[in-house]
Amino acid sequence: IGQEVHWFANEKKAKKAYDLLVQKIKACEGQHTHTPESNNDTSLTITRNITNSEKKAKDGDTFLWVNSETILGDPTANFSDHSYTTFRLFGNYIQVLDLETEGNNAPALTKKQMTAADLLTDSLGDAWRGKFM
Repeated sequence: IGQEVHWFANEKKAKKAYDLLVQKIKACEGQHTHTPESNNDTSLTITRNITNSEKKAKDGDTFLWVNSETILGDPTANFSDHSYTTFRLFGNYIQVLDLETEGNNAPALTKKQMTAADLLTDSLGDAWRGKFM
């Protein structure tokens, strides 16, 4: 799990960047699959499922979340990359929190893990806002 906080010169610029993030994220959802184009193509079949929406914390703070599950199919191993990312705007900051698991046959993230990430998004964002705003 990791957190980044991006600082912008003012609230207007942060809001513009956040709105662009929301637009790009919402445009990229559903299932995306890349399969080899011919029998001579040695690349793996890659399937990515992406979902996203907005959530509201108990204190009313809103944030965007993205859940991405990527599977690279191969006869000998199934490499998986599961990622749950939240994006939150406050003042002239954008907070990004990313929870990820990856590896051969890596388990999908659980609802409990994603709920914990949501709680961290709210509590860490509130702490950041309280200290620097």
